[in-house]
Amino acid sequence: MKKTLLSIALGMLIAPFGATAVATDIPATHRPSVGTSDIRFVHLSELPELLSGQAKSTQENSSSSTTNQRSSKTSSAGPDPLIAWMPSTALSSEEARIAAAELVRSGVGILVSVTHGAPRYDTKTFGIEAAGQTVLYQQLADGKLDVYSSDAGPNSQPEDWLAMVTHTRRAMADAAAHVASTASSDDLLPGPYKEYSLSAGGTADKPSFVKLLVRIDRDSGLNRDNKIITVQTQSQAKPYRNGVSDCGFPHDSGECAFRSNGEGVILQAPSSYRLKTMLTWPTLQDPGVVKIDHYPTATAQTDVNLTHTSTYTTSFDWGISRETAGELGNVSGPGGLTDALGKGTASVGFNIGGGWTKTKRDSVKMTVKDYSIQTHEQKVSLPIGQIGAIHETRFTITPQVVHHDYFWKSDGRVSTQRMTPMMSSASLESLTRWKVRGDYEGGITLSATTDIHDLVWGGANSKQGPVYVHDRPLSKNGGNAPGDDPYFPDHYQAIVTLKIDLSSPYLTRSPTVMIQSRAEDNTCLTAVNAAVTATRCNKSEGNRAQQWNIDALGRYVNRSNGKCLTPVNGAMVTSDCSMQLSQRWEWRHDRIHSIQEDGMKRLTLSKGAVQLSSYLDGIYLDPLPTNPVHAALMPWSSYPAKPKVGDMVPGFGRSVPLPQRYLDFRAVSAEERWNTIPFVAGLQ
Repeated sequence: MKKTLLSIALGMLIAPFGATAVATDIPATHRPSVGTSDIRFVHLSELPELLSGQAKSTQENSSSSTTNQRSSKTSSAGPDPLIAWMPSTALSSEEARIAAAELVRSGVGILVSVTHGAPRYDTKTFGIEAAGQTVLYQQLADGKLDVYSSDAGPNSQPEDWLAMVTHTRRAMADAAAHVASTASSDDLLPGPYKEYSLSAGGTADKPSFVKLLVRIDRDSGLNRDNKIITVQTQSQAKPYRNGVSDCGFPHDSGECAFRSNGEGVILQAPSSYRLKTMLTWPTLQDPGVVKIDHYPTATAQTDVNLTHTSTYTTSFDWGISRETAGELGNVSGPGGLTDALGKGTASVGFNIGGGWTKTKRDSVKMTVKDYSIQTHEQKVSLPIGQIGAIHETRFTITPQVVHHDYFWKSDGRVSTQRMTPMMSSASLESLTRWKVRGDYEGGITLSATTDIHDLVWGGANSKQGPVYVHDRPLSKNGGNAPGDDPYFPDHYQAIVTLKIDLSSPYLTRSPTVMIQSRAEDNTCLTAVNAAVTATRCNKSEGNRAQQWNIDALGRYVNRSNGKCLTPVNGAMVTSDCSMQLSQRWEWRHDRIHSIQEDGMKRLTLSKGAVQLSSYLDGIYLDPLPTNPVHAALMPWSSYPAKPKVGDMVPGFGRSVPLPQRYLDFRAVSAEERWNTIPFVAGLQ
C-alpha cells in the first residue's frame, strides 16, 4: 500500500538519529525517544504529564511512538494533534529539517526543547525562531504558523504546561472557524505574505501572558517596494505584588505576603502599565525601518471603551491577472493556479504594476478604567549587537488616586475597598505597523512585554504620599532582582521574542518556486556551486539552493548565488545573469523551453543529468504547441498520453476540438515534464 505523506515524513524524521544523538538538557526520565532516536511522537493532550516527568515509562507508553498509524485526532476538550518532540540540536541535520518542515505543513506540531548553549536551527527550518526553554510550532488551518513559548522547566508541574495545550487547542479551533467564515474573503487569497502568532505564558507562580500577532506583506509597485510588518501585541499583565500586606516598606527583609482583599499596613498597586513592542536588527545592517501607524493614540480620558479597526492595502503583481488566476483556481492538478503562479511570469510576461491588491483589517478592543493613555518612542542599542526602536503604550493611573490618604481607613491602615479591577491586573492591546525596504533580506527581531511600575501607600512615608517602585522580585541580597532576558533584562512580566528571516521565500517580489522533475524520484533542480543537479526536494525555508525566482525577463535566478539558470553545451549551470536569450525560459504546460531557437529545445532529466536538448535518449522531441487559451493549461485533454481522436483542447469554461495535426504528436515522457512548487502563502 502506498505510504502517506505523513508517514513518509515521520520516517524521514526518525531515520537520521541514532543512539549517539542525546538531548543532554532533557532529563533521562522523560527524554523524547523513538527506539534509539531522541524524537518522540505524542498527542497534544499528553504533553503536560510528559514534560513534567510524571508520565508512565517509555515502555508503558509505547503507543505514543506509533508513527505510521496515528495523526491528528479530536478529544472531548478539542483538537488533539500529533506532536513531534525533539531537542533543538536535532534540527542540525538537513534530513531532519526537511522532515520537520513537511510535518508542520501536514498538521503535525514540532515541540522543541532548547538545548542551552547549542546552536539553533529553527530559522532555517521554519523561517522564524522563538525564544524560550520549550517552543511548540503548529500550523493552523488558515496557514498561520502558531508558536507557543514557555520557560517552564523539567521540574515544573503539569499545570505549568496546561496553558500550552489550552492555547493550541483554542488557536486551532479559532483558525478553522475563521477559514469557514471567510471562504471568499481577501484574507485567504494567495500572495507574498507571512503570518505568525507567538504566545508566551508564565508558570503558576508568574501568570502573566503576552502574545504577538505578526503579519508581513510584500507591497510593490512601479515606484515602491517595501515589506510591511504589522504587529498586534496583546498582554495579560498581573503585578508581582498587589493588594495589602502587614509588612512595612521597603521590603528589605525579603518578600511579604499580599492579600487581594482586606486591610493592611501598606497597599501596592500599579501606577503605570507600559506595553512595549520592540523591533531590532543587527547593528551593521540598515533595513530602513519606519513606523507608519500605531493604536491606541494618547488620551486623557480615564474611563473608556476602545474599539478601533485599522485597514491597509498592499499590492503586487505576479505577471498573471487576478481574473486569470481565478479561472486557474478552478483547474485542479497540473495547469491549475498552483502551477501558474510558479510559471506565469515566464509564460505570459512580467509587469510590476500592482495588479493584485489585498486589504487587511486589524481590530483592537479593550476597556481602560482609572488610567489614561500616552505613547512613547525610543531608540535602543543593545549589548547583543542589535539596534532598533521601542513603541510604548503607557497606561498611567489617574492623578486623583495618587494621594497619601486615598486608600486610608480611620485607624490609619489602608484598605482595598477603593481598588478597581485594573489596579490588580490589566488586559492590554496595541497595534504598530512598520515599513522595511523590500530588498532587505536580513533578520528582524520582534519582542514584547509589559513593564509595571507600582505605587505603595502607607508605611513610614505615608504622609508624604505614595512611593514609586518597580514591580519586580527581590534579589537574595535585597533590592530588585535583575532579569536575564537580553531584550528586556529588567522586566518581570512574560516576554515574547521572535526572530524573523526577511529573506523568506514567501516574501520575494516575484514568486519563489522549486522546480521538480516528474521523472525518476521527483527530484528538484539544485544549484551546487556553478553546476545544476537534481536532488531530493527540501522545502525548508533556509534551503536557497533549490529556490528559484523568475525575473522580469523570464530568467530563473537561483537564490543561493543570485545567478541565472544557463545551458552550456547542453548541460545546465548557473552563471552571471545577462541579456542572452539562452537564459530566458517559457513554460508550455509542464515543459520548460528555452526561447532561443523558437523553443525547439527543452529541459530534460535523464539518468541523473539535467540537460537542454531537442533529443531525449537519442529520440527527437516533437515541437509541441502551447494551449492557445493559457500556457499553463494542457495542450490536449489526454496529455501526456499520445493525442487521439475525440480529444479536446481545454479552455476556461469550454473546450475546442483537437486540430488534426496534433494526432501526429507522440506521448510526452516524464523525463521532459516538470512541476513547480511555489512558496506562496494561501496555497498548500
